[in-house]
Amino acid sequence: MGRYTTTYSQLDWVNRMSSSINEIILKAISLAEPTAAQAKRGNQIASRLLSKVRRLARTHHLHPKVIMGGSFAKGTWLSDSLEMDIFLLFPKEIDAKELEREGLLLAKKSLVGNRPRLRYAQHPYVEAFIQDFRINLVPCFETKLGDWKSAADRSPFHTLYMNKHLTQKLKKEVRLLKMFMKRVGVYGSEIKVQGFSGYACEVLILKYRTFLSTLENVSKWKEREVVCIEPSASTKADQVKGQLILLDPIDSNRNLGMAISPQKIGQFVLSSGSFISLPGMRFFRSNRRRSSKLEQDLLRQSAIGILLSHSSRSPDVLWGQLKKSGVNIRERMLNEGFEVARTIIASDETHRSALLYLLVNQTLSSLVVKDGPEYFRIKESRKFIEKNSGTGSISWIGGTGRLKALKFRKQDLGLKSFLEELFSSKTSGISLGLRKEAQNSEILMGEDLLTAGRRESWLSERLQDLVSTEDL
Repeated sequence: MGRYTTTYSQLDWVNRMSSSINEIILKAISLAEPTAAQAKRGNQIASRLLSKVRRLARTHHLHPKVIMGGSFAKGTWLSDSLEMDIFLLFPKEIDAKELEREGLLLAKKSLVGNRPRLRYAQHPYVEAFIQDFRINLVPCFETKLGDWKSAADRSPFHTLYMNKHLTQKLKKEVRLLKMFMKRVGVYGSEIKVQGFSGYACEVLILKYRTFLSTLENVSKWKEREVVCIEPSASTKADQVKGQLILLDPIDSNRNLGMAISPQKIGQFVLSSGSFISLPGMRFFRSNRRRSSKLEQDLLRQSAIGILLSHSSRSPDVLWGQLKKSGVNIRERMLNEGFEVARTIIASDETHRSALLYLLVNQTLSSLVVKDGPEYFRIKESRKFIEKNSGTGSISWIGGTGRLKALKFRKQDLGLKSFLEELFSSKTSGISLGLRKEAQNSEILMGEDLLTAGRRESWLSERLQDLVSTEDL
C-alpha cells in the first residue's frame, strides 16, 4: 500500500511541476513578445527606412540591393530589444576597401538626422536610433551560397533559412530562449559579452524544437558537444575547433560556438539545469538586489579598482581594449605573487571605465620564488644563475628539472604600490589604445572604491557582480 502511495505522490508532484512550468512559460512569453503597439511602430519605421535606403541605393553608381535582415525580419525580436538590421548588398566584383568606403557612406547618408555612428563587429557598420529602435545598416557583398567574401555575407542567407524553417510556434520558443539567456547573462555575441548570438538561439531551437527541450539537452552538454541541424554537416564536426561545436546550417565549415567564451557556455549549461530543477520567473526578470553586509565587507577588504578616463570610441573597440588590459594586468599581478580570485570589466561605454579585481592577498611575503629555464637550456640557465647570484638569493634545480631562485624583495610589498609602479613603466599591460590615457588612472581600494561606486551606477553594478554568486 505504501509503495502505491509513494508512486501517486511522485506523479502528483510531476503534474504540479508541469503545471507550474506551463504557467511560468506563458508569463515569460507575454514578457518576451513585442506588444501590438511596438510591432506597429516597428513596421512603420521599417517601411519608411527601407523606402529611403532603396531610393538612395538606386542613385548610387554601384546600385546595391537593400534587404531587411536579423531578428526583426525573422520575427524573433524581443520586446526589450527593439532593433532591426538592414543589409546593403554590393557587387562582389569590388574589393573590401571599396565595399567599406561606399557602404559606410551610403549607410551614414541614409541615417542623416539620427546621429549615426560607426560600429565594429567582424566588419564595420553604422548604427543609429529611430525612436526606441536600434538601427544597424550593414554593408556586405552579394554572393552565392558558400561563395563568401566578407563575414557579413552569410547574414542574408541566415534570414532566408530561418524564414523557411521557423514556424510561428518555433518563433515563440526562440523568444523564450533569448529572454532566458539575457537574464542569466549569456546572450549577445558582441565583445562585451562573448555569448550566444540571436542566430545561435534560432539554431538551437531548430535542433531541439522547444525551449524546455533545449534547456534539458543543454544541461547535459559535455566538452566539445556537437549541435548540428543538417545531417550532411555532421562529418565536419571533427575538423572544427572549439569547446562547443554549433555548426552553421548554411555553412558547415563555420562553428557558431567558436565566438562564445567557455565562461558563457558554462553559465548556460548550469543555468539550464537550475531552471529544469527549480523553474521560476526569476529566470526571465531582471531583479538587481542590494548588496549584503558580507559582500560590502568583502569589497572593502579584498577589492581593488583601476578607474580610467578616456576619449569616446566604438563600444566594440573599447571593450576589446579593456578586456585585453584586464587580462594583461591580472597576469602581471599573478606573476608577482598576488592571488587574483576574480576579474570584472566595467564601463559606461563613453568616457569612464574600470578594471576590477578581487584579491586573495594584497600584500606579499618578503621572499619570492622565481622560476627559471630547464637545466638543458644551457645559455638561458647561465643567464638566470648570473641574474640571481649574490647576497640575498639562492638558486637550485627543482624536481621537474627547472631552475629556481629564492630572493628577498627590495620594493614595497603592497598591491597599490605595485600597480602604481607598473603604470609608470612601458610594460604596464594596458592596451596600446588606452595606454596614454591610463597614465591619469585612479587606483582605489576599500571605502574609496565603494564611494566611487555610489557616485556612478555603472560601476556600482559591476562591483556587486564582483562579489556575487552567479545564477547557476
